[in-house]
Amino acid sequence: MSEPRTVMMALAGLTPQVVTETLYALWREGDLPAEIHVLTTLPGRQKVREALLDPHRGAFYRFCSDYGIDHRRIRFDLGTVHLLVTPDGRPVEDLRTARENAAVADQLAKFVRDLAIDPGVRIHASLAGGRKTMTYYLGYALSLFGRPGDRLTHVLVSEDFEGHPEFFYPPPRSMELRTGADKRVSTADARIDLVDIPFVRLREFVPANVLRGSFSEMVSGAEQALAARCGGLRLEADPATHTLRAAGRECRLRPQGFALYLHLVLVAGETPEPLPFLELVAEPRVEALWPDRARTLGLRGEEARDLADRLEALALSKKGDRNFVSAVSKVNAAIGRAFPPAVAARLEIRRVGRSPVRYAVGIGPEAVRVVRGAP
Repeated sequence: MSEPRTVMMALAGLTPQVVTETLYALWREGDLPAEIHVLTTLPGRQKVREALLDPHRGAFYRFCSDYGIDHRRIRFDLGTVHLLVTPDGRPVEDLRTARENAAVADQLAKFVRDLAIDPGVRIHASLAGGRKTMTYYLGYALSLFGRPGDRLTHVLVSEDFEGHPEFFYPPPRSMELRTGADKRVSTADARIDLVDIPFVRLREFVPANVLRGSFSEMVSGAEQALAARCGGLRLEADPATHTLRAAGRECRLRPQGFALYLHLVLVAGETPEPLPFLELVAEPRVEALWPDRARTLGLRGEEARDLADRLEALALSKKGDRNFVSAVSKVNAAIGRAFPPAVAARLEIRRVGRSPVRYAVGIGPEAVRVVRGAP
């Protein structure tokens, strides 16, 4: 199997030098990228075009010439300079609003996700340029999607040369530059260090179907999925719509299924042991939990009484055990459709043993909060 090709991605604001400085550091490591992708704003794109990609004066072409590299070996052109856009499709000029920040976060996450799909690509993401919020989004996106071998780095440049408008990398033949303090410095003294930034790779712990949608939805879903694995899942229950919400998703149940589920939650607060149908719906247990104990979840009196009536109707029906099994199956099917696998596994009604089958949920009343209306 051939080695994966390195794809470098960078953020560039008004200092496109970070691209060639990182490229120089990678050249010293012997790991030149096959492609360079720059994500930037409208003013940043203009800077990249003028400072790096001008066919006659561009620092990228100058770097390749200085170090004997065929520039065609590295795909870097205006087609790999990606303009970030606002929610209504206009080029981002600067990140000044919450909506612009959210839109940029979505675009950065999607870009990293699309790269990470390809097993033939090794991602090298640079945090050296762009606004602080952009670098955070990029780093977090790599944490969500990054694989073994993907890198997150920052380039450190000697103080006299950092951000200097005429410095893009140390050339083979040194030259003198004048700093803002009217000080003359030689590029022979410039030092560039590439620092690896450790990051937690979450993709192996978060189901793939959680990592979709907007950046904020992915973060919320990942948080809930990890909480589910660690036992810290939180559940919201809406009695007006008979809806369960967790991990940024929601699941609408039939009224009887909703009553049954909350009953099992209350039972879990009494005993962690699964119980058979007849013990679950035994009159003393139902009277002990409904409606008074149910109010501790946040249910109002009339809501608790209505759900208790539905539970009693299930218990007293002629085919109560069969109806109970059917209700359990419908609840689990709805949960399985609505939630990521790791979350669904924590929420679903467990069936244990045979003759009799016993039932329980893995979440107790302390993790459930009653809400009303849209989240």
